[in-house]
Amino acid sequence: SNTLLQSLVAGATMGGGSTGTSTYFGGGKGASSGKKPSRDRSSGRKDSQKRENNHGDTRRSKHKHNAGSSSHHGNPTSPGGSHHSAVFKSMLATAAATAAAKCTNSLGSAGGPSEPHGSPGSFDLYLMAQSWAPRFCCTNGRQCKATGIRGVTDLAPHGLWPAFSAADAKGKTYPAFCAKPSSSETGGLHGPREKHEFEKHGTCTRLNAVDYFLEESRVMVSDSSAATRELLTAHADSTVATDDILDAFGGEQRAAVMVDKSCRLVEITTCWSKTSNDTVGEQIDCPAHVLASNRNSAYFQGCTRVLLGEANQCSKVTEDMLQMLKSA
Repeated sequence: SNTLLQSLVAGATMGGGSTGTSTYFGGGKGASSGKKPSRDRSSGRKDSQKRENNHGDTRRSKHKHNAGSSSHHGNPTSPGGSHHSAVFKSMLATAAATAAAKCTNSLGSAGGPSEPHGSPGSFDLYLMAQSWAPRFCCTNGRQCKATGIRGVTDLAPHGLWPAFSAADAKGKTYPAFCAKPSSSETGGLHGPREKHEFEKHGTCTRLNAVDYFLEESRVMVSDSSAATRELLTAHADSTVATDDILDAFGGEQRAAVMVDKSCRLVEITTCWSKTSNDTVGEQIDCPAHVLASNRNSAYFQGCTRVLLGEANQCSKVTEDMLQMLKSA
């Protein structure tokens, strides 16, 4: 089983009801009531032809695999990846060492908060986690069927999460269960995923449930998300360079790519500023505690390319294929 994904979705499910299907998989349908979150375009968007599936692309240099790159708490002890800048690698090494020393509870780690922590509005930024639906369905069949995403080949929303820019005094990197929502707030939510996400994360914003999920859907149809989804769906049942995913989202500090032990895509996390009224602002660089966690496992496992897979196809990865995914 995919222990990385299971640790992320323990107690949660992937979207359901009409909101989950029409908003997230319909190319923006149902999200016209709000302006798309903006993206820093300084890095530009690469021509889609540069994202072709080229196993022999010499522009990509090899990620170095570090067999001991994960600590007990899910954070790597040292970074790999020869093509990344020295500053980037130094930042991850420092963040990883700090997290290991403090036993930091970061999003995606098994030791995350399960009790109330923080107060509504007291956070620094948002994280948006989008799961690759075919892989989710391979490892969570019952939840996949129950929420109606079986047969979908696309990114699906895991959640929009308020987060801190750095671990607080208690070693927490995000607030959780900040208030008890009223039955009138949760009564209109679609399925168990929305109920769980709002109770755990949405209550730490000052948004009501409707507005909270509108913000989530706005990120799903943002320019960078749309570019990445187009890239991934074009290479379904094939492979894509990890760098191309990062490029689509704006660069190596703008997104974290999670894979399983066989370099199969599990989830992508991006980071967004928050506005004065707790809506989602611009896409921003992710904090070190995100980039140095298992949310960025493609980097630490040396997965130069990731295997996507199509809906209803649960691929097995041979040793030869895995070596190919870890080579330039």
